[in-house]
Amino acid sequence: MDLLLFAVGSIGVIVSLILLVINLIRKKPKKKASISLVVWFVLIVIGLSMPSSSSNDDSETQAKLENNEEDKVIAESEHSQEELNVRLKEEAIEADFVDINSDKVAKGTKLHLKGEVTVIISAKSLGEFSLTTKEGDGYGVYDIHNYTAKDLDIQEGDVIEVWGVYAGRDDDTGMPTISMTICEKIGSVEPIIGKPEEPKEVEQPTEPAIREPSETLSQKNAVAKAEQYLRIMAFSKSGLIEQLEYEGFSSEDATYSLDKITVDCNEQALLKAENYLSTMAFSKSGLAEQLGFEGFSDEEATYAINNIDADWKEQAVLKAENYLDIMAFSRSGLIEQLEFEGYTNEEATYAVDQIGL
Repeated sequence: MDLLLFAVGSIGVIVSLILLVINLIRKKPKKKASISLVVWFVLIVIGLSMPSSSSNDDSETQAKLENNEEDKVIAESEHSQEELNVRLKEEAIEADFVDINSDKVAKGTKLHLKGEVTVIISAKSLGEFSLTTKEGDGYGVYDIHNYTAKDLDIQEGDVIEVWGVYAGRDDDTGMPTISMTICEKIGSVEPIIGKPEEPKEVEQPTEPAIREPSETLSQKNAVAKAEQYLRIMAFSKSGLIEQLEYEGFSSEDATYSLDKITVDCNEQALLKAENYLSTMAFSKSGLAEQLGFEGFSDEEATYAINNIDADWKEQAVLKAENYLDIMAFSRSGLIEQLEFEGYTNEEATYAVDQIGL
């Protein structure tokens, strides 16, 4: 209600009642006093029905306070996220694929990476994609999980910078997993590892050829997935078929994809050998055996061993140091263990001499 109108009306009613009583006592006309009483009563009713100006002001003030509080909370949230991003950029270290695969990097370590987007599973919030980095003379491949709380405007071939936290290695692929909270796009370039060779043109027959059945969608997807895998890591033919089957493709579609693309298995074996030596030490025979385990033929493994730029004596030194990191050895015991790993006696003896055993 409006307090001012109510107060004035109340006073007017009281005065009118007094005048009416006086007129009754003096037996004077009561008409004016009665009319005045009615007017003042109406004024009271109007005052009761009208909202008070102070109440409106209070409501408006309260609404403004609530809006200001909401704006303040939003501003503080944005400010705190900006501070977290700045701190992450300051504290993150450069990712080292070799150190990560050697378990020298603890989970929760803040990392910075720069590389090429190679395989996108989903660019949406909470989606994932793979990132290939150039590190020294080798490459690193990381599984990136998007925790930026927004969809990403990226495509395969884009070069981006990523800041996030190391979350361990994927149980299925073994790739290092990064929980990304900052992503900045730099541009687009040619793929780091290069695309598979295009199939050579085949001369068209002079006579009409029998029309082959059109490629199914499943076959087309299997070919695309095989090409994506070959852009980020090396595979033997059998290894790539197994990987495609693991992805849910049928054996027929996986085999079809290998028939449709050109794969230099010798070069794939060489790439796989280089990847292995970038993460751990091998003897010549040990590396050939590992390549055979990956599905490469003896000829392909031999090609890789003969063409890889490796110092097998230095590999023996690295292996010896790895052994001494986890257990104690006598000189003869370590030489014997290195020979068991496939190193020659000369390489094993060189290694223990170099480490001073």
